[in-house]
Amino acid sequence: MDENIVKATSEKFSPYIFLHEDGASFLKKNLNKKFDIIFLSHVFEHFDTEESKEIVSLIYENLAPNGVWINIMPNAASLNSGFLRFHDYTHRMIYDDNSFNQFLRGIDGVNISASHSNIEPVYSQKSHRYIFPILLFFRKLFLLSMGWYYPIYTNEILSFIYKK
Repeated sequence: MDENIVKATSEKFSPYIFLHEDGASFLKKNLNKKFDIIFLSHVFEHFDTEESKEIVSLIYENLAPNGVWINIMPNAASLNSGFLRFHDYTHRMIYDDNSFNQFLRGIDGVNISASHSNIEPVYSQKSHRYIFPILLFFRKLFLLSMGWYYPIYTNEILSFIYKK
């Protein structure tokens, strides 16, 4: 990222500080600082479990009491997330809201509460605007015809994780 963009953004939105660097390195360098809000988007699918635990521990250490960590990630329970996981060779893990909750609660020394909500998909390619909704419709019909519960799973999960 162009440093001039970071500088201009920081000046415009003062007193907020905008940085562009590796998040784990930044958090390790700033362990004595506490942040009210930490935002991550599409991070955890790129790490294995142990690396993700280290990142969550760093976030927890740097989060102020009653601070919030906002996290967006692909939803493993959505129809096309499975395709996306294996389509992108950089993806190592994928979670749904339940498995991410279990993952967070299994990290020693981290005391948080999480709430999740699904985000409706945004279809950027013209073909996706038609194909995925049609596939979701037929999936819904199949599940309902079998008498199964039909939850609505979207492409992404938005999590608000609070430090207790």
